Amino acid sequence: MFEFDYEALKFWGDLLWRAGTVIGLIWLAVQQRSRGNSVKLERHDERLDDIDKELIRMNGKLDSQPKHDDLQLIHDRISDVKGVVGKIVAGQEGLAAEVRSLSVSVNRLYDVEMSKKKDGS
Repeated sequence: MFEFDYEALKFWGDLLWRAGTVIGLIWLAVQQRSRGNSVKLERHDERLDDIDKELIRMNGKLDSQPKHDDLQLIHDRISDVKGVVGKIVAGQEGLAAEVRSLSVSVNRLYDVEMSKKKDGS
């Protein structure tokens, strides 16, 4: 009758078990690393999406900012207003001189009239 060798079966069973454990550990390490990389890639994708949205928002703000031609137009208008204000100031200075002259004349007339009243009283 055939005798079964249990020692050889135990040896091959242990060898298969250990080889399976090593293969399982290697597979687990690869999976963990892959999972970690996919999480990192997802975070980078989210950051890129945020940066993309920020760039779109900033471009929208830049589009609403005045351009060089707009600033030149404002500068020209300010120069025009400055010229008009200068003319107004010059006119007011002339008017002020006339008011001072008129004030001096009125004071002289007042003094003359007051001296006539003193002399004639």
